[in-house]
Parts: sequence; structure tokens; C-alpha cells
Amino acid sequence: MRHQLYKITNKLNNKFYIGAHTGNIFEDDYWGSGTTIRQSIEKYGKENFEREVIEEFNNKIKLYKSEAEIVSEEFVSNPMTYNIAVGGTGGNLGTIVNEKISEQMKGKDHMYYGKKRPEHSTWMKENTPFKDKKHTQETLNRIRNSHPKTKRVLQFTKSGEFVKEWDSANQAAKELKASVHRAAMGDYKTAGGFVWKYKEKLHFDL
Repeated sequence: MRHQLYKITNKLNNKFYIGAHTGNIFEDDYWGSGTTIRQSIEKYGKENFEREVIEEFNNKIKLYKSEAEIVSEEFVSNPMTYNIAVGGTGGNLGTIVNEKISEQMKGKDHMYYGKKRPEHSTWMKENTPFKDKKHTQETLNRIRNSHPKTKRVLQFTKSGEFVKEWDSANQAAKELKASVHRAAMGDYKTAGGFVWKYKEKLHFDL
């Protein structure tokens, strides 16, 4: 069984995608499983993309290890890539991933750009239970503040020295291009070279 690390390149804009596949991408007519690469192929057509095998392995462990070494968080944050998740994680999404999905689903890169939206979208707008209803500002603030990524987060050096207090993990992640939320939740030890703690959680721990 082949285990291939492959690359798909858009010949029109040179954007590319790195992926892992068990089998043969050519015999299987495989064009990746990532959301943005599939949407781009649908938009431009397969004839405007080219595939190549970067390396082959004799087992999945080596394949995904190699993918993880290449498709890092820094790689994912590159606007020239279609990758939206770090390699070797089986689709474990993070802050940078969500931001990239959001950006690539806007404007001309959206699969429905210049097209009429599906009929169910109109139906949902007309039949939503919140039609003609508005939340009070107090309710909106409560909803906004209940989400962990919007809570204040504290930045520390690896040695424990306080650096800065941020209004939210999203703000810090956007400026530093790092998975601040995941680090503050304890999934990662550091993000962007710093230790992170949610202010509310830190007080609880104390």
C-alpha cells in the first residue's frame, strides 16, 4: 500500500495545498479533502490544477509525521496555501484555522461569489424564529462574554513573567498569528513563544 505526501497547485494563481493520502492520487483521481482546496477546484476546474507526489512512505506514521513537519501553524497562516489545519492532526482545528476559513469564505474566494444563494437560505431567513426580534444590549454582551475566545487573556514569558493583558484571545491570536485560545485552555504549553492564561480561569486556579 502506498502512503503519499502530495502537492496540488493552482496554475492560475500559484496557490498550493499539501496533503497525505493512502493509495495513489492519480489512480484514485484524488484531489484532496480540505474544504478550501475542494471549493477552489470546483470554482476553477480540475484542468487548472496540477498534482505531484512529493514523497512516498511505507507506513502512515512516517507519512503523517512528514506532513506535520511541513504543514505547521506558520505554513497554514501563509495566504498562498489552501491548507487550513496543521498536518498530522486528523483535522484538529485551531484559532488560525478558523480565521483562515473566515477569510477564504469572503468575497471572490467564496464558492457562491456572483451566484444566487441556494433556495434554502432564503427559506431560513423568512422562517427563522428570531425574525423581527432584537436582543437587548445586555443580552448581546452576555452572549459575547460567555464565549471563551472573547474573554480577557494574560500573556506571560516561558519563565513566568507577565507581559500583557489582552481584551480577548482572538485579538491576541490575530496580532501574533498564534493559537492563543488553545494555549490558554491548556491544549498547548505555549503559543507564539509565550504562555497564556484566561484571566477568569487564573483567578479560579488561585
